[in-house]
Amino acid sequence: MRMLSCSECMELVDRFKKSCEKNDLSESPYNLIVFLECEELLKDKQLMKADREGRCVVLPCKVGDTVYAHCFGYVDEGVIESFSINQYRLAARFVATDGAEGSFFKEDFGKTVFLTREEAEAALAKEGVKP
Repeated sequence: MRMLSCSECMELVDRFKKSCEKNDLSESPYNLIVFLECEELLKDKQLMKADREGRCVVLPCKVGDTVYAHCFGYVDEGVIESFSINQYRLAARFVATDGAEGSFFKEDFGKTVFLTREEAEAALAKEGVKP
């Protein structure tokens, strides 16, 4: 089987979508598989283009993940509530287990904010603070 070009993939995707809209079930299961593969390739192409243009941001974790932050010499556990981005950088909103809220930046991950308690405690110990 030969590799399809992007334009061929786009044409196949359009043709398959039109046949689905008309409830035309004559498209074979093979075409459905090719359609799904083409759609994935097109998404990959869009992501690569966005990355080249500087429009992609890789989040350090997901909303809802537990993180551990240095806070006045101790490790504070909390949950990422949201991410926001402005023209300068990515910020994360953090809600601690005691209800305290705060924000920090993507650059803080690995310095003062960590994905495991062990990493956070090791970083504090490295600074000479006993957690």
